Amino acid sequence: MDLKDKLDASSTNLRKWPDQIMMIFAPDAVLPEAWFDESFLPVIPAGGKDMGFITTDGIQHEESLSSANTSVLQRLRPQRSDLEGIEESLTVAFSEDNAWVQCLVNFVPFEDWPETKDGPWQINRGNVTQLPEYRMVLLAQDGVGSAARYRVIVGYRIKVSTKAARTMSRTADETHGVTLALLEDELLKSTSDEFQNGPAYLPTDATAVASLIADGVGSVTITKTGSGYTVAPSVEFTGGAGSGATATAVIEGGKVTEVNVTAPGTGYTSPPAVAFTRA
Repeated sequence: MDLKDKLDASSTNLRKWPDQIMMIFAPDAVLPEAWFDESFLPVIPAGGKDMGFITTDGIQHEESLSSANTSVLQRLRPQRSDLEGIEESLTVAFSEDNAWVQCLVNFVPFEDWPETKDGPWQINRGNVTQLPEYRMVLLAQDGVGSAARYRVIVGYRIKVSTKAARTMSRTADETHGVTLALLEDELLKSTSDEFQNGPAYLPTDATAVASLIADGVGSVTITKTGSGYTVAPSVEFTGGAGSGATATAVIEGGKVTEVNVTAPGTGYTSPPAVAFTRA
């Protein structure tokens, strides 16, 4: 047995995220109920501040688990483990020194952020007794066009928890790195929600070609299995100068895997076209 023939895997499920947008919102901002439209494209909410370029390190999304083990005298290994806490965070370094980045990394409440990020800015590092909260939406894209997949991460309550050192030099790019703590929203009972969708998940139609035996349809060969079938589609033959051919489709895993000819029909001088119609 060769294991590679048994492997259930797909290269279409490998992800890289070259295009990303991080947006910061007011802590009471109203967010969409649905994050994707009927075309499976992401909904970009109004009122957010696009933070601009991110360094090539990307964004690190971490959930740190803390637990306590229980051991007993008669055993060397722990006999029980109890979860004590989960701390969720996002770490990001911004390549831009725009006004909105400066406001975020210097704990400016959202209502005091300027309307534009490209103008001059001024930061007063006075006494800070409580860090402001924000809402955050991260949009990421893998693939383009009909092959695109989109990831949406929504942080309902975020705060800056740590800041990275900033370097100002002749050769190094100035970046502004922060870790954002994701806190539980009291109403939603969630720190964040994550969604993935896109045109790549839209159902595709199966295709097939017919072959003749004498003047009737003898078999049907599937050329594309399609996707998204929940019930078997109907099969129709058109053209070929004949009539009366019928067939049934078989689906497995949302795909058309087989077509069985139930009646060959008569009078066909060329293979008829095969069409599948969703129920």
